[in-house]
Amino acid sequence: MLIRGNLDRLNVMPRVLHPHIVSDSQQCGGSPRIEGSRIPVRTIVVYVLHHGTTPEALLGYYPQLSFAAIYDALSYYYDNREEIDVEIAANAALEPPAPSRS
Repeated sequence: MLIRGNLDRLNVMPRVLHPHIVSDSQQCGGSPRIEGSRIPVRTIVVYVLHHGTTPEALLGYYPQLSFAAIYDALSYYYDNREEIDVEIAANAALEPPAPSRS
């Protein structure tokens, strides 16, 4: 039999693990970044969501990344949207320009 306290705990979303994302105060100012790189999550978000670059095209810019790492960065963004949006606004001058469409 479920009691009210147990029912409330069932409605809580479990914490999602992001195995490709790390934060270290000694790199990238502590911004969440893709492990093994200095590429912040915010950079992936800007390319994909703001400039419309596909994850496949990002591999051309960052061949050291994997699709899993790119998609994990996007997943991390959706799980931590407010935090990353603040970072994007604060670091707008550092972000890459929109890729040229030749």
